[in-house]
Amino acid sequence: MTFPDDGPPLRLSECSTPKHSREDGRFAALLAEVADAPEVALARVLAPGSHAGEYELVVPIGHGGFGTVYRAVHRVLRTEAAVKVLGSRHSADPCTAKRFVEEARAIHRIRHPNIIDLFGFGELASGELYYAMELLAGRTLHAELAVRGAFEPPLALSVLRQVAAALDAAHGHGVLHRDLKPENIFVVGELSLGCRIKLLDFGIAKLLSDESAPHTRTGTLIGTPGYMSPEQCAGEVLDTRSDIYTLGVIAYELLTGQRLFQGTGRELMARHMFEVPPRASQAQPGLPRQIDELLLAMLHKRPGGRPLNACVAIEEIGEAVAARMPGPSAASLKKRAQRARSARWILAGAVALAAAAVARQGVDVAPLQRNTAMPAAPAPAAQVPLASSPATPAPSKAEAPVLPGAITPAAAHEPAPTVPSRASITTSTRGIGARRPKSAATSSGRAAAERARRELEF
Repeated sequence: MTFPDDGPPLRLSECSTPKHSREDGRFAALLAEVADAPEVALARVLAPGSHAGEYELVVPIGHGGFGTVYRAVHRVLRTEAAVKVLGSRHSADPCTAKRFVEEARAIHRIRHPNIIDLFGFGELASGELYYAMELLAGRTLHAELAVRGAFEPPLALSVLRQVAAALDAAHGHGVLHRDLKPENIFVVGELSLGCRIKLLDFGIAKLLSDESAPHTRTGTLIGTPGYMSPEQCAGEVLDTRSDIYTLGVIAYELLTGQRLFQGTGRELMARHMFEVPPRASQAQPGLPRQIDELLLAMLHKRPGGRPLNACVAIEEIGEAVAARMPGPSAASLKKRAQRARSARWILAGAVALAAAAVARQGVDVAPLQRNTAMPAAPAPAAQVPLASSPATPAPSKAEAPVLPGAITPAAAHEPAPTVPSRASITTSTRGIGARRPKSAATSSGRAAAERARRELEF
């Protein structure tokens, strides 16, 4: 697909051996080839209802120089999918057909959640090759950048971490993408910190284990000039560090909202090869300066100066951002801690007051519980008047205690005794927790009750 800002993607013959070398000005000759490369006509569009294996094509949703992508429906399950059909002209070319097969093979062998999933592969009755993949709803990172400009660092890092994970997974399976750019990074749904990112278009992916293939020879120029590594611009043999350079270009663009370099295809390639990259903190003053060195390491002109692992490189940038932008300020965190400590003290005080109230109630309730636990007199003794004992005179009303079970209906209407009972003390106006003072009347009352109990037992 053509993107005017980057210049046209390079469509040189992937199977031809370069005729130039460093000594006779290979770079200038290759640039001339790029400038003169004609646009490839779009592939023919298949009619709705055409069949691609188990899928029925519904409507085209994307076009490119090598083929067309269709929205499709499974003929039995009625599930939706995207079907990419290679144009008839390219399907007949052995070199392009082989690359298309390798793209399908590369996607299928990785099987990573941040890489688009592949369902099937086949050939149409008319001879065009195709493969079916998952149908995504959302838009590309290129479209998001056009709307938002610079991303907030946490959002940019959320996207970059997923792209880095996809790249590391591909590299772990011996697959080099070689055309990484915002147009090939898809945001599923709405862009947010929790959104899912999918890496698309392994159309010029390289299987690192297949160095003997004609389309991977030294001198081949493939990719999009705005995102090509220096060695890619020079037509040299590539490895995983070429993708890491491109990831650095995308990281710079997300964090600053600006392209790393500007210009035509020829100018962009020259700048990637020879010009020192600008610093991100100068393009976006809010960024910490530590990011500059980390991005410059990813954008090193020589592969040996770059990180070996994409995830590690992005995590280092994340640590630099966290050190400078930890989220809440130190003052707000201090106030939050003070509020938490105050809340804990208030809660502890409330618990202490509640415990004290319960303890005060327990002082009065406990003696009552002990009194009610005393053994009651036998049932007949409740009807025997205490004054009938010849040996011991009955105690006066002021001294006689009220024994459990010994209150008669008549006694209920008698005037209150002079000495209040324990129950009356508990509910008196002296308040909860008042203690009844010991008195001689109470002691004599207890003695009289004890004498009465001994007489009854006798």
